[in-house]
Amino acid sequence: MTFSGAWTDYRWSQVAEWTAEYTETKFVHLVHGVPRTHLDEALRIARWQGAGTIFFTDRPGRPGQTDPFHSLPGYWDEIVSRIGPGVSE
Repeated sequence: MTFSGAWTDYRWSQVAEWTAEYTETKFVHLVHGVPRTHLDEALRIARWQGAGTIFFTDRPGRPGQTDPFHSLPGYWDEIVSRIGPGVSE
């Protein structure tokens, strides 16, 4: 896993140079707090950074709250339609 965290951090994150030596199947990005209006941008960042597996959610990650990745995001169907048949449900 090369990223797990908030959208506010992901949006400005940089890929580590060493990742260029490996295929995308080696990299996972888990990002919480991604607004529906920023899905395209989040997908572009994931592609640019070479992520082979992603999980974006609109659920916030706040201290003292449950894991933001415990359930599917409110826009799950939209993610599936944008990515296509490579989605694992």
